[in-house]
Amino acid sequence: GAVIVIDNIVFDCTSFLKEHPGGEQIIKSFGGAECSWQFWRFHGKKEMKEFGRPLRVGRTQGMINKFKEPQKYVGLRRLGADDWE
Repeated sequence: GAVIVIDNIVFDCTSFLKEHPGGEQIIKSFGGAECSWQFWRFHGKKEMKEFGRPLRVGRTQGMINKFKEPQKYVGLRRLGADDWE
């Protein structure tokens, strides 16, 4: 399967792989991993509500993203820092 973690929420993306506009491989490459900043770089609240919410299967805590987020600022607001719930 393709389970990923975004903002401490576990998503099972297995049924969504073929629909993902960016292709299956990008989701598969993050399988079992925390990928919050990578997700928010390319998606907004709209995508999360429409496609992400139905895929939620649980919550977790303490998972560390294995890639350091490069800083990207627009004015004083950091991109992707919005709470979508």
